[in-house]
Amino acid sequence: MHFGPSCWPRPLRGPDGVGNLSIEATDANPELISVTVQEHKTVENRRHSDLRPDDQSAEVERAVALGARQIDVGQKKEATWVVFADPESSEFCVLRAKRHDEA
Repeated sequence: MHFGPSCWPRPLRGPDGVGNLSIEATDANPELISVTVQEHKTVENRRHSDLRPDDQSAEVERAVALGARQIDVGQKKEATWVVFADPESSEFCVLRAKRHDEA
């Protein structure tokens, strides 16, 4: 399982002004957001991917079924995202769906 932007068969947008990349959602796939992190990282991944599905619960179940495991990186209990590590220990988040008033 690989959650990097290169594995998604849709056009890549960006980078924006801070280096973030994204791939728009389709009916079958969630939006993918690849965020450049500013903190110094001591492990190999320097890019953090976020999935923004229409159905967060279903996407969490799908990620687990594909081999991802939930991890704690210090997020608060009331966080609106779920943090995972894929089988290669690359971190990614499953975000809540966008509200209708969000662009």
